Amino acid sequence: CYPWIVPHRAHGQSLDDFPNLKHWFDAIKARPAAIRAYASAPESYSKERAKLSDDERKILFGQSAHVARD
Repeated sequence: CYPWIVPHRAHGQSLDDFPNLKHWFDAIKARPAAIRAYASAPESYSKERAKLSDDERKILFGQSAHVARD
């Protein structure tokens, strides 16, 4: 779950609204393995990478169970 929460700011979310989630997120972020993983892959969360193609956007967002099944 952690990688899905990392870009929360870019999605207009504040973890301050979710104190238990923020506590968990901060604990995971401080772990040595998480620090190493994210230090070696900063480009994964760069603004340039955040620019999705129309096809990528269709796959990642806006799908319901009905759409995904078709």
